[in-house]
Amino acid sequence: MREIKTIKLGELEIDIITALTWGEASEIQAVLYEAAQVGGIKPGAEAKDVEVNLGLGKSMIDAKYKMAEVCIKEIRQGDQKIPYTKDWLYGLEVDTGNELMEELDNVGKKK
Repeated sequence: MREIKTIKLGELEIDIITALTWGEASEIQAVLYEAAQVGGIKPGAEAKDVEVNLGLGKSMIDAKYKMAEVCIKEIRQGDQKIPYTKDWLYGLEVDTGNELMEELDNVGKKK
């Protein structure tokens, strides 16, 4: 059984996993990699001839949504259970969202 940690953010209690599986980490990385585009590389091309477009803006937020989707197991406010949705995350106050993302970033860094 997976280890779950409860974090308290204001009136919210959020159960999150404490470590990612290989597959979960790969899914989150794939969201980031989807945005990277490398132009056609021809034999003998020099680095200056290669066009790279990282396009990371949207993929960064998409990766955060994916991280939350993977890590959040339950959200409670008092006796009420709140389902996780992107809209729920999007609607958090900035400070609360930042605190949550710090916690989720720690899950991604755990060895």
